[in-house]
Amino acid sequence: MTETFTDTAAVTAARPPRTAAVTAASALLAMAVLGIFGNAVVLTLTGDDAPDTLANVRAGEGTLRLAIVAFVFVAILDVVVAWALTRFFRTAQPGLATLAGWLRVAYAAALVAAVGELATATRLVSQPDPGGAANAIHGALLDFGATWQLALIVFSAHLAVLAFVVLRVAGTPSVLGVLLALAAAGYAIDGIAHVLLPADSPIFAVLTPVIVVPAAVGELALALWLLVRGGRSR
Repeated sequence: MTETFTDTAAVTAARPPRTAAVTAASALLAMAVLGIFGNAVVLTLTGDDAPDTLANVRAGEGTLRLAIVAFVFVAILDVVVAWALTRFFRTAQPGLATLAGWLRVAYAAALVAAVGELATATRLVSQPDPGGAANAIHGALLDFGATWQLALIVFSAHLAVLAFVVLRVAGTPSVLGVLLALAAAGYAIDGIAHVLLPADSPIFAVLTPVIVVPAAVGELALALWLLVRGGRSR
């Protein structure tokens, strides 16, 4: 009886916690909705020039403030995901799981810094245009995008480490690790391209759609697997 109880306890301890899997999955799915909303708002409000952007932001100031709140929640949920994934994988890969978690926390911090540019735009929107509000607001929205692109390079490192963890942990599908690796490569290429190439480079018209799809599929697949199978007994 004692041996049976001990064996059962050992198996339970070795099994990744189901609560961590559900927490990570739920946070990832919520982030997807909030992130899509926030990004769509910023893209819509960013005009071709400063006066156009100023007019858009003045007309949609309330929506921009909602986007800021959405991005702040995304950053918070990133930290939750970092904790949950670290807890889920730490039994099998403690060192790499911790590294992946800290990289995601670093990304969340960079995202908050980027969102600060949006907050600056809302502060300037009530100022008179002759004082340079239009140029400042247009620049703030562009700086948000530029800072976020740099943050995504850090995020790609998180996904690369996480992909390696998934590929090494028994019981996780290899295809999931491959999808995460592809997403990591996509984010890294996109972020580096935005640093090296001018913003109006025609390559982005082709590059962005090619990158967005595998990146979205990778994290969505991870969320669904964690929600359906993560931490369950085989």
